[in-house]
Amino acid sequence: MRFPSELPRFEITASPLRLTLRDPFTIARGTESVRPNVLVRVRYQGSEGLGEASPNRRYREDETSVVAAIGRAAARIADMRCDLPLLGRALDEELGGKDLSARAGLEMALYDWVGRSSGMAVSQLLALEPSRPLTTSFTIAIAEPSEMARRARAAADFPVLKVKVGGPGGLAGLEAVRAARPDARLMCDANEGWSVESARGFIPRLASMGVEWLEQPLPASDSHLLGELRGRGVRLMADESLVTMGDLEAVAPHVDGVNVKVAKVGGLAPAAALLSRARELRLATMLGCMIESSLGIASAMQLSSMADFADLDGHLLIVDDPFEGLECHGGELRLSAAPGLGVRWREKGVVSSQ
Repeated sequence: MRFPSELPRFEITASPLRLTLRDPFTIARGTESVRPNVLVRVRYQGSEGLGEASPNRRYREDETSVVAAIGRAAARIADMRCDLPLLGRALDEELGGKDLSARAGLEMALYDWVGRSSGMAVSQLLALEPSRPLTTSFTIAIAEPSEMARRARAAADFPVLKVKVGGPGGLAGLEAVRAARPDARLMCDANEGWSVESARGFIPRLASMGVEWLEQPLPASDSHLLGELRGRGVRLMADESLVTMGDLEAVAPHVDGVNVKVAKVGGLAPAAALLSRARELRLATMLGCMIESSLGIASAMQLSSMADFADLDGHLLIVDDPFEGLECHGGELRLSAAPGLGVRWREKGVVSSQ
């Protein structure tokens, strides 16, 4: 009997994935026109899995730090056997705590490889119910009020709008969006841009406009003060305050819901654990995203059975999505039944019209 001279190894590469936004994207922390994400490719036994890291300067990450982190992790796991829990523990030890978007992208690619190789969706690998359609909100970034109103009207197919607030214009942009889309359900997101005092002043105006959710009005360091804003007519959702399981336990008494992002919390398995615990704590659960291609959004859609709401429009805000398999009609997202994450490279020369 002949045996192979070498055991199979993981071949892991990380390369730039530059995504161009349709419009400048401004939130309370700044503006971007190009999102510098990182594409992760895992090859093993002749087949490939794909993942996407979406670094965020809010968490002291950038393209360079992500590529370096993936290089360290690749050296660590190259000769390990393809056992997802075992690989996950190795990623925790190498990347946990400070390189979470890198961990997310690499874990995503590993799950995609296993799913494609076994003919299973990633949701099955996570022992979850199959991906189901979700209605996503559409984000209206900070701009001049007239421009925000234009973008809101252009998003007429989306029944739910998420409006960024927190800039020097106060609530003028939100008011313009409400006037332009009186039919829309509204959420707003301050991205840590308010103080307790300013939030107290703004919330009655939000309530008068029918805003249903207010996301992260205070800096994460002030999460213990969020409870002072509850019960004022608008439900509160934590985002930047929630990265780890410890964060969830700490913030849970002060909010009504949590926004879980695969890229933010370090991957699919950590996100699934947070969503499960949030439900045990009787919190509303939202699946959120960074600016990502359909590849990153598809990873979140694998967790859709655990979500009450979705803010998964990152791929709809860009002009050069290189992947296909995720459709959006009337604000409803549907993921293909293909194994792995459910998306594939787009046919060369074909760009999404979404």
